[in-house]
Amino acid sequence: MNLSRIVCTTLAILGLMTNAEKEVGSQARSVSSLPPRCTLTISETSTPLTDSSGALNFVDQPVVASVHGGEMWFGSQLIPWPPIQSVTAFGGVLKNVGGTSTWISKPPHTQEVQMPMLINAADSTAHVVWAERTDTSIRMKSAGDAQVIKYSAFDGRRWSEPEIALTGRELSWTPSVPGTLSLGSHKFVATANTLEITDSTSIQLLVSRREGKQWRPVVVAESRLIYGIQNVRIQSVNANTILLMYSGRAKTSDGLTRAAIFAVRSRNAGATWDTSQLAWYLPLGTVPQLGGLHRQDDGSLHLFWAARIDGSSLAPAVMHQVSRDGGLS
Repeated sequence: MNLSRIVCTTLAILGLMTNAEKEVGSQARSVSSLPPRCTLTISETSTPLTDSSGALNFVDQPVVASVHGGEMWFGSQLIPWPPIQSVTAFGGVLKNVGGTSTWISKPPHTQEVQMPMLINAADSTAHVVWAERTDTSIRMKSAGDAQVIKYSAFDGRRWSEPEIALTGRELSWTPSVPGTLSLGSHKFVATANTLEITDSTSIQLLVSRREGKQWRPVVVAESRLIYGIQNVRIQSVNANTILLMYSGRAKTSDGLTRAAIFAVRSRNAGATWDTSQLAWYLPLGTVPQLGGLHRQDDGSLHLFWAARIDGSSLAPAVMHQVSRDGGLS
């Protein structure tokens, strides 16, 4: 059979710049956030994928990567239409080079796959992380919260044995929050973890590094403010230096709490991390939503973020900032 048509509808938020551009060598750009609902339309009858023409709906953004034998589409919620029996064991499809398509099972010993994310695809193998909720008795603040982040690699034929990358009480796992990175032989996952303490809420920024088949998590920052860590982006500067940026709130020198962006740096490929530093803050704005942190071939770093920089209810401004010294300025 052929998967003849792929349709992705998006909920896009366009940022329109105002005159209140941030004067730090920034350039304004209009970008969009892309959390698509993707549908693969099945045009021909095939067995065992489906017994009639229909569609496979991925409610969340699926992982799409080239692997041995073809292209994988793997998502957290796979909804065939018309309904197909016993589909709960599957998490996606493999569009084979020859034009046929077959089911992709979920990784071994996995019941729930919550918002899988692609770390990278190398040597025709997709390296994927996803979230699981192990304790349903805990009332989550968000539907995207989880207690375990797992990792597995898919080579087009089978999944590797899943590994636990992170554990926490309330790990934030929605499209806007976590960051992933592959650097040399290491892989990284970074996200926020919420802890309940007696008189306030503590939010940790966790980074876990894969060494061999072991994941080693560390706390690189912590805030006792609600929404202290909003979302995270991580990028390599060179073979040894990693820059991690996150948005949240900070108390400034005048004692007020303001929306801000922070930076944390590792100079030894993630073995240790420097102290978190306040990069800049918005006097009146909302907490920035970090859209992307990218490194270009010339070594420059490009950060995109959106916020209502004057505290108004108007559409957010989308900012583009460039660093040519590895994120130091």
